[in-house]
Amino acid sequence: MLHLRKSLTKMAVLALTVSMLAAGCSDAGKKPANNKPAGNASNETATEQPAVNPATEQPAATEKPAATAKPTQKPTQKPSQKPTLKPSATPKPSSDIKVSDISAKILKDIEMPRLVTVEGERIKDVYGIDSGSLLSEAVFMQALMNTKATELVIVKLKSDKNYDAVAEALENRAASIQKTFETYLQDQYEDAQNYKIVRSGSYVMLSISHDQDKVVEIFNGFFK
Repeated sequence: MLHLRKSLTKMAVLALTVSMLAAGCSDAGKKPANNKPAGNASNETATEQPAVNPATEQPAATEKPAATAKPTQKPTQKPSQKPTLKPSATPKPSSDIKVSDISAKILKDIEMPRLVTVEGERIKDVYGIDSGSLLSEAVFMQALMNTKATELVIVKLKSDKNYDAVAEALENRAASIQKTFETYLQDQYEDAQNYKIVRSGSYVMLSISHDQDKVVEIFNGFFK
């Protein structure tokens, strides 16, 4: 029994020691109370960190004066080049002109009654001209209807010496037409009286129409 009591006593002492040690450790974990007087607490202000210095402003860049605009240089105007005048077409020599071209132009530009061509042996019968010996080209035309005095003859002489004989024959033909219409149709008689015999070089024309001036103008236009 005595031995049991000693054991219990030791255990009790050991338990008390452990309890005290545990209490001490518990108090050690707590922060010690602030013993400073309360009045001093308001005076303690946290030390303010110095404000960060603002970045040093760079001085504004000095604006460069605007470059003075150079006056616009007017382009040098080149003198316009005058177009080279083309030489006018050389007129055809008289020897290249066909009597058929002249008569066709007259009939195209002037309104006339219908005409028929006189050919072959009838040329000598109607006009008294030997075309084979006197002429190199010829067009003999007269009105189809016997109520018209219209006549158109254009010839090219083989030789200048043949002109008188041809001109005389054409004069006789004009006189014959005048006689036909003298007591028949007055307007046609007047046209016959106004007949024209025109010469240009080797070319000779007899014309009886209502527009003699225009016929002569077209004929002469081939030789300008």
